[in-house]
Amino acid sequence: MRKGILGTALLAVATALSALRMRGGRARDLPRRSDKELRDALDHIAYERVALDLAVRDFLHPAGRRAFDLEAALVHARNLTDFFWAPIRGRRVHRDGVYAGQYLPTNQWPTHSLRQLPSQRYDAISAQLAHISIKRSRSEGPRGFENEIADIAADLVNAWDRWRRSLEGDPVGSAARRCAHTSAR
Repeated sequence: MRKGILGTALLAVATALSALRMRGGRARDLPRRSDKELRDALDHIAYERVALDLAVRDFLHPAGRRAFDLEAALVHARNLTDFFWAPIRGRRVHRDGVYAGQYLPTNQWPTHSLRQLPSQRYDAISAQLAHISIKRSRSEGPRGFENEIADIAADLVNAWDRWRRSLEGDPVGSAARRCAHTSAR
């Protein structure tokens, strides 16, 4: 089943790539991306969405609750949080990063209108994933994500759905929209 979901998402990306074009007028804090770079990133973005769903499902399964399923979900949650929320709250963009706003004509993504739990928990998620870290074991550090991962994932799915809807009517974003729609199934 996992190969089928990912294969379907990647097939949609492959058939939709020709709709992208070079984007100009990017916000000064986002790196400039070429048509090819944005196209090449779509399959990875779809992978992160599908992988988050599968890791959360496996963790929440009655026979699950395994630490490595939770950590897998946190890795994909952190990657999607970067995609949707960077650059904010002192988090710099990565020189080679690709962000939700880069697929929009305005080059801006309205994070203020989203639930903020993934962004608020970003530093704690990062500390949890740093296996050798003093923050991981501090009582004031990351609290258990066992009770939060479903809410974090739901907020990321909401961001995903809003991103997909924001691409409607924009020929440049049509390939990304199809990718987002297909991988969300």
